[in-house]
Amino acid sequence: MLLVAALAMGTLNAGCAKHTAIPIKVELGAKRQVLPNGLEVVILEDHRSPTVSVRVRYHSGSKDDPATAQGLAHFVEHLTYVQTAHIKRDEVFPLMRKANAERENGETTYDATEYYETVPVRHFERALFIERERMGFALEGLDEPTFEREKAVVLNEWRQNYETESYGLVRSAAYAAAFPEGHPYHFRTIGDAAQLKAATLDGARAFYKENYAPNNATLVIVGDIDPTATRALVEKYFGDLVAAAPKAQKAVHFDQAIPGRTIKMEANVEKPELLILFRFPPHGDPAWYETVHALSRIRSTILGLRHYFENDEPGATNLVIKGGRLGYVGGLEMVGSKKQTPAELRSDFEHALTQYRSFANRSSDVDLRSRYIIDSVAGLERSDARAQTVLGLLEMYDDPNAVQRDLKGWMGVDFTEARDNAGDRFDLAHAIQVEVVPNKSAPTAGKIVGESK
Repeated sequence: MLLVAALAMGTLNAGCAKHTAIPIKVELGAKRQVLPNGLEVVILEDHRSPTVSVRVRYHSGSKDDPATAQGLAHFVEHLTYVQTAHIKRDEVFPLMRKANAERENGETTYDATEYYETVPVRHFERALFIERERMGFALEGLDEPTFEREKAVVLNEWRQNYETESYGLVRSAAYAAAFPEGHPYHFRTIGDAAQLKAATLDGARAFYKENYAPNNATLVIVGDIDPTATRALVEKYFGDLVAAAPKAQKAVHFDQAIPGRTIKMEANVEKPELLILFRFPPHGDPAWYETVHALSRIRSTILGLRHYFENDEPGATNLVIKGGRLGYVGGLEMVGSKKQTPAELRSDFEHALTQYRSFANRSSDVDLRSRYIIDSVAGLERSDARAQTVLGLLEMYDDPNAVQRDLKGWMGVDFTEARDNAGDRFDLAHAIQVEVVPNKSAPTAGKIVGESK
């Protein structure tokens, strides 16, 4: 990775409200190829650390769950860590530990399932072997008792997140409303508990066979490698894997405006909460950067307005963004003090929005933008973060080296336009709002008690 120009705050603070010149330039130098079996491969050479990060994205996530098996993509993610045709039961993680793997994990989102690990360069081939097994030979030999054991693990994870976690059902209620029934993002990634209990080993194998294939995957390798030798190793470990039948890509009409809707909940918590969600532009669109910037500025204003009472401080105010290729929503999650109500939290939001729209604060705008830019560049220091960034750039721009376009998005934010558009973008008449009122007799995670439009 090449960084041209210093990240001096003075450089970032100079200029007019909308920059046309980019004072910093980042070049990743990633090389992209596609194997005959359809596997997309991206290789990024970096010799600053004697490690290699390997990351595989399968372009199937919860949006690809069968209608009667919600959560299957996430469940299959768990199952790929159990055993393969050539790795004995419960030996996948020990094999990674023998390779001194760091930050090894998997995750399922709406759009994809990803696996990643960072290993010393001497164990690079072991990491490739594990991912080859996962891509071509996972779930082979898996028996019913082991399948049911892993199902119990996933159901326990579901209970931890949606039965015992404070405010655990709040976000999922908001997302289900923002992505209406029929949208592939309507359901939780972890799925439905009843449908998980009914999941079958045959169903899991069918999902695996359809989605875990080289022509539905992207392999990213970043680190202390020789590109030519690495391409030969990729061919060795992945070149003979057989492609699956091409998958039809899902498309959905996503209205720009959300019909106003307020969901009322009660939860066994100490403090009230208000979660507000708005429709967001696509990630990578210039309007996306402007929207994130404006909402971050509103959040900062709210933090300055928070009501403090003796021994009764309010909770956090968090920026929330959720979605993928088929649409995004975003907003603020506000936890108040014990003496506040959701209506007062809403007043805080409205006051902060009015203040942001009415009073230009150029220094705060520039400071915020500078933080986003510096965080974007600093986040590229670790090889695993670069691998993750490369996958994100492929999703947004179909270009593994498009980090400069991402930086240009932040540098191109017009502060005046962001303020002028904030009234329409953050109109509560077109927002999903979830109000949470404390009630000791309610579940800790919360329950819906009413709704209004």
